Amino acid sequence: MNTDVTVHAARHMSGEMRADARLDCTAAVSDTATFLVRVFSYYSLVRKNSYSDIVVNMKRTPHHDPAAAVPANLPDPLPEPAVSELRLDAIFGALADPLRLTIVRRLLLESEAYDHPCSWFGFNRAKSSLTHHFKALREAGVIRQRQYGLERRSRVRTEDLDVRFPGLLQLVIAWEPSGDEPG
Repeated sequence: MNTDVTVHAARHMSGEMRADARLDCTAAVSDTATFLVRVFSYYSLVRKNSYSDIVVNMKRTPHHDPAAAVPANLPDPLPEPAVSELRLDAIFGALADPLRLTIVRRLLLESEAYDHPCSWFGFNRAKSSLTHHFKALREAGVIRQRQYGLERRSRVRTEDLDVRFPGLLQLVIAWEPSGDEPG
């Protein structure tokens, strides 16, 4: 996902905002570290120039990175429900588990490639347990998995889910892990 960061700052004089004192900074960032650096850089710039009102707007949007374009010669996906067969109750059931919700959120926010193997997540769990969780997500239609030799790689079905249930993935992104989640 990309995070579009917009910082608006205004200097007030005599109770009215002066239009010529307005500072607009917009940036698209793709990882959390860059995002934080940008926000704090803008905040420092704004404070240094004595702006009195600061508003930071953040909007996360799907990250369409050309480097993550569909690779050639992809294996066929494992069986999954068609878009028209996606059921909200099945998706909510799959996302009710905190580990599964963490998996989907990480795929949405931190993906570095087209798809990822289970080992990318770094969970301290038995392989059979992780296989069960990934299967539940795939059968609910949340992720698409492909078999690469002995390894299965996963990717969120963002386009399909956005068409069928607009706003659902934004809720997953907005979810903040409490720190108690298993992993």
